[in-house]
Amino acid sequence: MYSTERPRDEAISEPTREATAKLRWQDVSVGGAPEIVLIQRDKTAARAVSLRSQGLSMRQIGERLREERILPPRSDAWHAASVRDLLLDAERRPIAV
Repeated sequence: MYSTERPRDEAISEPTREATAKLRWQDVSVGGAPEIVLIQRDKTAARAVSLRSQGLSMRQIGERLREERILPPRSDAWHAASVRDLLLDAERRPIAV
């Protein structure tokens, strides 16, 4: 009487969760508003470094990135701490643009 198969939603959602996790591990932005341009982390880091060299604060960099329609990978807004982390990460590893 009862089926031993997984419900259809569960069968679809598991591969989707795995694929999304894999993309996020590779620093590929997933989801968000489709009209917003999501670019790779290295290009974002290079832009943030450029803005920092112009004397902008972390908050100002975040505002500028948002104005340029560059979103963080897991949020819809830049915070000073996320900009700081992006800049620190750029210092630790070479940026390939």
